[in-house]
Amino acid sequence: MAADRFMPAANERVMTARGWSAPRLRRAARYVETGLAPRVSTFMNDMAHRVEPPRRNRPSTVMVMAMTGAALAAGAAGVVMTRRSADREMAGRSDDGEATSADSMTVSGADVDGQVHSPH
Repeated sequence: MAADRFMPAANERVMTARGWSAPRLRRAARYVETGLAPRVSTFMNDMAHRVEPPRRNRPSTVMVMAMTGAALAAGAAGVVMTRRSADREMAGRSDDGEATSADSMTVSGADVDGQVHSPH
């Protein structure tokens, strides 16, 4: 058969081609690892920095916490001042010498016995 005659010659040529290409492949791999890959990596990194949108200036967490604390303190001070004002007003009314009578505290809508009925 013809394949039996050509097979040893073909195998010899394949081995010659592999022997010729192996050192060239090693040299190409070394070039890619040491020369090309770092340059490609640097190029891609530079492009990423150019494409990336600028960062927005967001207030820091410390600033937000400080502003929240100030707002809470202002609210608490307002509550204290309102309570003190109400206490002074109540104290000012009782100092006027006017006695509060039970008649002035009656609620309209009371029946004959003085019982107050809720509309609910």
